[in-house]
Amino acid sequence: MKKKYIILILILIFSIFVIIYLENMKPNEEQFLKQNSEEVISNRDITLIDKNMSQKDIFLVGETHAITQCEELYIKFLKYFKANENIKYIILEAPPSHALILNDYLKSGDEKILETLKMFYIGAYGVTEGNFQNYREIYKLNSSLEDSKKMKFIGIDTEKNIELTVYSLRGIIDKYKTYDMIDTIESEIDNIEHSINAPNGTNGMEQANLAVDNILQHIDKEDENLKKLLGEDYFVFKTIVENLKNTIDVLKGEYGSELQGRDIIMYENFIKFHNNLEDGKYFGQFGLDHVFQEDIGNQKYFASLLNKEMNSPFQDKVVSIACMLNDVENRSNTSQYMRELISSSIKSDITLFKLIGEESPFEDAPYKDFLPIKTLERVTGNYEINKPLSNYFQYMIFIRNPSYSTPVS
Repeated sequence: MKKKYIILILILIFSIFVIIYLENMKPNEEQFLKQNSEEVISNRDITLIDKNMSQKDIFLVGETHAITQCEELYIKFLKYFKANENIKYIILEAPPSHALILNDYLKSGDEKILETLKMFYIGAYGVTEGNFQNYREIYKLNSSLEDSKKMKFIGIDTEKNIELTVYSLRGIIDKYKTYDMIDTIESEIDNIEHSINAPNGTNGMEQANLAVDNILQHIDKEDENLKKLLGEDYFVFKTIVENLKNTIDVLKGEYGSELQGRDIIMYENFIKFHNNLEDGKYFGQFGLDHVFQEDIGNQKYFASLLNKEMNSPFQDKVVSIACMLNDVENRSNTSQYMRELISSSIKSDITLFKLIGEESPFEDAPYKDFLPIKTLERVTGNYEINKPLSNYFQYMIFIRNPSYSTPVS
């Protein structure tokens, strides 16, 4: 009996030593990053991203807006995922009204359409000439594809630019002005437009809210007739109106913070579009936080809702790539800890890192100090980072010398 106990103890000690040995054999963070990084150059293919992505449906890149290198990466990643995953839809951090106009541009390549769209964004934060040049690149790419492989834009953000919303709604309704059932809608669109320039002392938001409610009631009343009349335009018209209603609710504080409300609306709009579209894979580039696949405290993100919401059809089907900046006039979105950790692995001005894999230390432990400074600053209340880094994003881009792009003019 004693001999058995001794053997068991020896086996236990041996097992502990084996476990410790294997753990020590795993590369540490710095070693892993060195082994799983590559420079990103415009004329060179990306090789670090896993090729077997058949189980993934949505590919998201998180950026800092108005950075030249991020805009260049947008096209590079879109082309990569189009070639390797046959992307069918491009998700925009822009409202459905914006996407409606861009899809018209994709059909014709008419520069006047882009110039008209640009007028709505003069002076707007984060909208640049580089964004519009990317639309031109997408048009060229789309024009080279057979019809079955052409891509389409989907706008899922809130309708914060009401002038653009009104312009888009009118663009649809003007095609059907001779029909009586359109008169009520046209009149209420006029009321929405008047609310934009409501004089001081009047509540423009309430005026817009009442007009939107009246349109939605009219749509419910004339639902079948409007479906027949508007055809394919019906879904996007109703979606834009509903999105404007939700946007007003966000601004009124009914979703808590505006930041939280936007991500919830983006998720709900995306699911609505997904349920109305043919099957296909998606690509999108958003502000960095939106692509995180884990909540932080009470803050939910577009990608975390896709990945975690109970009824989401995209659980474990999202890939997130986070673009981190070294520093742009104190707008750094990387921690000192992270910059020091990756310093010996940076291969060029733009370096891609893989954070997943059998031996990845980033799949095991939480890395609070690795998450972007600006992200944590925006989270309110108490929170604890207790999930592995790769739960938030699976790949990371580090931009060493970022530069501002030119605002639209």
